[in-house]
Amino acid sequence: MHADPSEVKLHSFLVKGMTCQQCVKRVRDAAMQIEGTEDAQVFLGTGKLLVWARPPWNGQALQEAIRSMGYTSQPAVDVDAAEVAPVAVTDPLQPAGAAPGSGYFPLFVTFAHILAVAGWAAWTSAEDAAEGWHRFMSYSMAGYFLVLGLFKVISLRKFVELFQRYDLLAKRSPAYAWAFPFLEWTAGWAYLFFPHASLLHGVILIWMLLSTVGPLQVIFRQDQIRCACLGEALGQPVGWVTVGENLAMALMAAAMLIL
Repeated sequence: MHADPSEVKLHSFLVKGMTCQQCVKRVRDAAMQIEGTEDAQVFLGTGKLLVWARPPWNGQALQEAIRSMGYTSQPAVDVDAAEVAPVAVTDPLQPAGAAPGSGYFPLFVTFAHILAVAGWAAWTSAEDAAEGWHRFMSYSMAGYFLVLGLFKVISLRKFVELFQRYDLLAKRSPAYAWAFPFLEWTAGWAYLFFPHASLLHGVILIWMLLSTVGPLQVIFRQDQIRCACLGEALGQPVGWVTVGENLAMALMAAAMLIL
């Protein structure tokens, strides 16, 4: 079977001579200028440069660009993204001078709107407080899955590329990565039509907990991998916000399972 020429591959290098975050920025900018580069991450503490690129991609041109800036570079074929554990990393996805967490503003706004609509729908339709809370959680889950699934489908190929870098199941099954947004849509509609289905709540509880494992691994390795929560739109690294998002969904599923 021939390899898909459009497949994104990981290229690893060791760069020596970097002494500050300005060096990190210069090396990353050089990598991003090479034709075929999809993303690049530089780790000052270890001197590691990771480049995700589509073939044909000229690694020699990148090394020459790095040398022209006064650094030395050599391929590190034994380095894998899963093994990266930098000592100190400045988020390359966060604009300089931006307040911590400000890049997650689109995600927070999306969640706020979902919760507001879910709250209004539950308040206007429920006959008592218990049913109101159950409907609020069901509508919230439905909105979450339907809206976030839409963002992912808008740029499906890019979502799959990002998602496979950190999700536990997506790494092992490309089919799962491609199907993920559509599974979210299925879950969203299920919460609208079957809000009291115990099986649904149990499946979602397990699913969300499994989806938390990959982001936790990224956090503990101190990697800088772009989050795929809103597809390509978010542009922020996987972090505690990603974990909190999944755990909130798991908590609501557990609450509906118990109630």
